[in-house]
Amino acid sequence: MSTYVEQLKEAAKSGNVKKLTAIYHKWVKSGEKIIGGFIDRSEVGKAEEGNRYYQYLFETDEGLTKFSLGNASDGEIGAALVKGRVYLIEFKGKESIGGGRKVNRFECTEIGFEGEQIGGEVKGG
Repeated sequence: MSTYVEQLKEAAKSGNVKKLTAIYHKWVKSGEKIIGGFIDRSEVGKAEEGNRYYQYLFETDEGLTKFSLGNASDGEIGAALVKGRVYLIEFKGKESIGGGRKVNRFECTEIGFEGEQIGGEVKGG
């Protein structure tokens, strides 16, 4: 029976290790992109306090990546995302909406429509 350290070394050699801790991406520059499979979204903040938004989890070439779009984009983009599908999310910068407020703007493109592969399993409609 091998030790856990030995199991880790063997798994790493054969490529059977997957990091489960996601990296957080903060949108800064217009043109930044995330390409990957949509896994899930989770609510952040409290709706009754008026600061509710979602955090999205994607599987990307760099590993698990999480990010927020902002409340305005949650209703547009977030509502259209389907778990298991592959998307390109591109940051288009911030837009002033009056009263000194700004919102994040994004462009979302679905890549393929059926049978995308995410996490070693074929997903899709």
